[in-house]
Amino acid sequence: MGRTYSCLDHANAKGFWWFFEFECFNRHVFATMDELRATMIGVRHYYN
Repeated sequence: MGRTYSCLDHANAKGFWWFFEFECFNRHVFATMDELRATMIGVRHYYN
């Protein structure tokens, strides 16, 4: 069990995954799994 208000610790991660889902999955159709993986790695490197 977490601390009180620990849900706020995950707000940035939730915002990132919303953005990732919207930009990458709702606006683009991937032809191959390799293309999807490359996009995921590129986004991860860009935001880290």
